Amino acid sequence: MPVKKIILNTCLLVIVFSFQAKAQSTDTRPGTDRVSGGLLYIYQYTEIQGTAFLNDQWQTARIILENGGEVKSAQLKFDAYSNKFIFLRNDSSFELSSKIKAVIFYPDKNDTTNKMIFKQNFAINGQINVNKYIQVLAEGKISLLKVYVKDIEEYTEYGNANKFKRFNDREQYFIYENGQYNSVNISKKNFEKLLKGKSAELDNFIKQKDLSGKEEKDWADAINYYNSLN
Repeated sequence: MPVKKIILNTCLLVIVFSFQAKAQSTDTRPGTDRVSGGLLYIYQYTEIQGTAFLNDQWQTARIILENGGEVKSAQLKFDAYSNKFIFLRNDSSFELSSKIKAVIFYPDKNDTTNKMIFKQNFAINGQINVNKYIQVLAEGKISLLKVYVKDIEEYTEYGNANKFKRFNDREQYFIYENGQYNSVNISKKNFEKLLKGKSAELDNFIKQKDLSGKEEKDWADAINYYNSLN
């Protein structure tokens, strides 16, 4: 790798960490990296069944900074419970800066067409505000957004008086069109109601690709195609 590129990537990593929030959440304990000053992340959900992460494994991701810079290959996890990204560096975990424009995961690092894009700045409601990272499945004239929700719930087991805790996973979808956000369920009925009849080209595309609307991918493919039309 050219020396200039190594220096650039190092500088970008320092920038990522240097913007760490000063306030510390309840699920992190103090500790900083001597090089970058990044806030050390320590997993504290060991007494809760399940996982706070969207994926327990480190995944290759691309980080796009607000200033236009990029870290093209990083190892990240998404803590969906606290809605923050965790960055792996030198075998230690750190919270990713809030000064991030987008994070793009590549579940299969050999297939860059398969990606998961996360962004902020969607003012959907009181709970899902501009500071929340959500997955962008399609963006344009119509946007399809996916919110990962992890709640902690108490439960009991038969024959045991003790109370236990576990993560309860939910997913919410929203359509953004004409300046408005609307909650939507992924179903064939809603697919036809919201997308069929938008244009002849879209109707033909749905028919040719045999998109039923029963799956998330059908929605994303149809909306991305519609957004590509003039």
